[in-house]
Amino acid sequence: MLVAIPADGKDAGSSMAGRFARAPFFVVFDDDGNIVESIENSVAGVAHGAGGNAVKLLADHSVDAVIVPQVGPNASMALKMAGISAFLSQHAILSDIIQQYLQGSLNKINL
Repeated sequence: MLVAIPADGKDAGSSMAGRFARAPFFVVFDDDGNIVESIENSVAGVAHGAGGNAVKLLADHSVDAVIVPQVGPNASMALKMAGISAFLSQHAILSDIIQQYLQGSLNKINL
């Protein structure tokens, strides 16, 4: 399973970005908590449709779930249609968020 976190940087020491679809990067980790990829968010600057485009970008990278500080209605609909789960976390360092996910302490968002 691959999980993506919107991030301000490319590694586990980065902070979670405040906005899902406008994040500069998505940091992807596996079931063991290992970072497997950092994806530059090429759709962050689009005028309209960033949520749906960001979800498509993640789906193209076989992401199964996302951890977000919040998710808008368009991104929520796109996640649901793509079969990507979403979990809620507040702004924090990615390494802490990954540990919270692995411990099962994050709340799943009903899409």
